[in-house]
Amino acid sequence: INILPRRPAPGVLAGEMSAEYGEAGTLRTDGALNLPLGDRAAIRVAGQRARHEGYMRGGTDDQNDWAGRLSFRFDPIDAVSLRMVADHYEQRGRGPGSAPLALGVTNRFGVTSPEGGAFYAGQRVTIAGRNFDPMPGIERSNNTHSGVNAAMDWRSAVGTLTVVSASRWSDLDGIGTSAGNFVTLQEHSRQLSVESRLASVPHPRLRTLVGLFAFDEAIRTPEGGH
Repeated sequence: INILPRRPAPGVLAGEMSAEYGEAGTLRTDGALNLPLGDRAAIRVAGQRARHEGYMRGGTDDQNDWAGRLSFRFDPIDAVSLRMVADHYEQRGRGPGSAPLALGVTNRFGVTSPEGGAFYAGQRVTIAGRNFDPMPGIERSNNTHSGVNAAMDWRSAVGTLTVVSASRWSDLDGIGTSAGNFVTLQEHSRQLSVESRLASVPHPRLRTLVGLFAFDEAIRTPEGGH
């Protein structure tokens, strides 16, 4: 799947916005604004806000997200196009949850709801010689994703040369119960990539594409693991 955000359009002043509202406090807004900087440059700003209350009794399966993207385009000459993009996304709330099958999935009693706690307290732990303790409602989702990238397209008689460099980083910090027990995730990751490719001028019988790609990733956990 290749998702390509809309590019800034030089010489065009335009904007758009949409909003939705529904059950469980559902709210979703999307908006974008294209600002021309003359006939050869433009900036595009886009944002999104999405939230709703938890679908599980106990507060899980909720959403509390927002995202933004800033794009810049400059075409110094007809044959060259330069682009820079920065984006940021934050995911908050309680995160995904689950329900004990014995309580009926349609009831959506989350494992940390009062009903889920009573169910766990009635289940025997043979190896421990006692029943389970009710699970406290400490789920959280506190994830952040950001990135920047720059690209150049140069069209010539030989073909189109494209060079793309990008950097992305993520900070994950969450406690979830979607597996029926507590799962903690804390992780910091960083990705760097550079791509260069040359696509030949379209021909009825022959097209060529050559390129190079370099990718580096580092993942770190609180214990220092990679």
